[in-house]
Amino acid sequence: MDENLVARSFSSLVNSLPKEARFCDDNLYRLIDMYLKEHPDLTEEERSSICRKMEYHKLSQEARTHAMKNDRLSDNIRTQFILVEEVNMTRLLTSDSSSYQRTKTQTIMKVSNGPGKSWMNSSQKEMKTMKQEV
Repeated sequence: MDENLVARSFSSLVNSLPKEARFCDDNLYRLIDMYLKEHPDLTEEERSSICRKMEYHKLSQEARTHAMKNDRLSDNIRTQFILVEEVNMTRLLTSDSSSYQRTKTQTIMKVSNGPGKSWMNSSQKEMKTMKQEV
């Protein structure tokens, strides 16, 4: 890794990679992590700019788990990854095919909300609110 490579140049390099050409972002994550390890004094803004190209859904479970615990990544990216992971876990636990046992109150709420767009809209609003608070 070139120690003289400035954050702006590295970010431009990362952003020049076409996302359609990448099936998996694990190698991109490793590259970003190595760069951040070599440049520990980058600002939060620089780290955010560098990490922005990574996509949660294109990382393996192992890379996701590591990324959520990685202090070198920007706080914004780590927070986004954690929120997406929590939303996915909640969906898994509350899906109709789940063996998760709901309480009577949860069942009533599920029936009254229904699986329609209103539920998705409220989830999206909650995510926006959580992101703004962070």
